[in-house]
Amino acid sequence: MKLLVSDYEKCGKELDCLGFNGGAMDLKTQEVEEIDIPEDEEALIQHIVNNELINKAGELFKCGIQIANCRVVMETSRRVAENDEAEKVRKVQNVQKKEESAT
Repeated sequence: MKLLVSDYEKCGKELDCLGFNGGAMDLKTQEVEEIDIPEDEEALIQHIVNNELINKAGELFKCGIQIANCRVVMETSRRVAENDEAEKVRKVQNVQKKEESAT
């Protein structure tokens, strides 16, 4: 792949030398990052919850989840809902504390 990219860049430079628009040949290759995919279901659930990937199909694909166990998806959804509810309760409690301290 590196040879193909370098050859492509060389062709772009040659086009510039001939007076053509070699800038049209500015190929940018994608870099693929290594991601550690958890093997254990519990670790997989926690990875999805921590990175908020449940509603992002592309992100699930990037972390290697192409076919997920139904239990993993359902448990992840349940935990995300619990976390959201706990966050709402915490915000309401903070507002109430601020109101109490203001009076």
